[in-house]
Amino acid sequence: MILALRERNLGARRIQSELPLLHDTELSITSVQKVLVQAAVAPLRKTRRSVPPRRYSRPIPGDRMQMDTMKIVPGVY
Repeated sequence: MILALRERNLGARRIQSELPLLHDTELSITSVQKVLVQAAVAPLRKTRRSVPPRRYSRPIPGDRMQMDTMKIVPGVY
């Protein structure tokens, strides 16, 4: 049963959750993992999502800028 579910590219955790639904059998994750190791099943390959490059908007016409200002009070030194 475990190896049949593995053919659907399911991992050990997913197989553990599918067994009660399909076969009314509950097994621990370590039991499922032991069966997979004994059957010499290769681990699932992790897929990596490509991250698109960040796009920045064009500068606003007139180039806005931020300035820090300091008030100078005459006569206070």
